Amino acid sequence: MDWSTLLVGALIGGLTSYAVDKLLTFIENQTFIRLAYKGEFYSYRYATTDADKLVSHRWKIARKLNGSIGVTIEELNHENPFKYKGAIRVKDRFIYVHLRGINHSEEMFYIFPEPIDKKITAIQGVLVAISMDGKPWSGNEVLVSEPISPQKAVKLLAEYT
Repeated sequence: MDWSTLLVGALIGGLTSYAVDKLLTFIENQTFIRLAYKGEFYSYRYATTDADKLVSHRWKIARKLNGSIGVTIEELNHENPFKYKGAIRVKDRFIYVHLRGINHSEEMFYIFPEPIDKKITAIQGVLVAISMDGKPWSGNEVLVSEPISPQKAVKLLAEYT
């Protein structure tokens, strides 16, 4: 056996191993995302304009055909609810959510340090937004898997901040 045959064999073996590893990682990620990132969740935070008013939203998360994770957020308990549409990206175990208003011009950005799944009781995230009077705003928000009472939401917000 000469060196060229040995090198070609090593190269083919290395490329095959690399391709199989990437394929298995891709399949694992697709399965994890498909299981974890879909469903309905609820979030609670204080209003950007009135720090004493509690605001709640319903999150509908679904996997799109192109592989991305889409999210629609609707404000609850409001006569003219704000609605947002956007996408979720997962990177380095952080969840980034970028949203644009459907029926208004507000834009929001969330960061959650934990995965969203059906088993969560509550996770804290940070919302970065522009308030109604045009000022930058940042505050904590709690995301839960089921609707909770305003009293429990206030308690969770106090606990997580």
